[in-house]
Amino acid sequence: SAASDVYKRQFLNCLCRVHSSLPLQEIIAMTKLMETTLGDSREERQKGCIAIDIDILRYDDLRLHPSDWQRPYIPQLLAI
Repeated sequence: SAASDVYKRQFLNCLCRVHSSLPLQEIIAMTKLMETTLGDSREERQKGCIAIDIDILRYDDLRLHPSDWQRPYIPQLLAI
């Protein structure tokens, strides 16, 4: 439907830098809980509706989600 097409196109890319002593798996669990709390679910994603998507791109010297680093907005946001 037209309404769902508009929903798919509207998004905001943000980058957040955080310093933490928590282990990576604990941080990932916390971000997944945030996504679920804000309405994200596997069922909604299968419909193409993504309420929120939080990805950890770097943890110490470990780079995660290598393809995301190729997206043009990542270096732009890192430069701010």
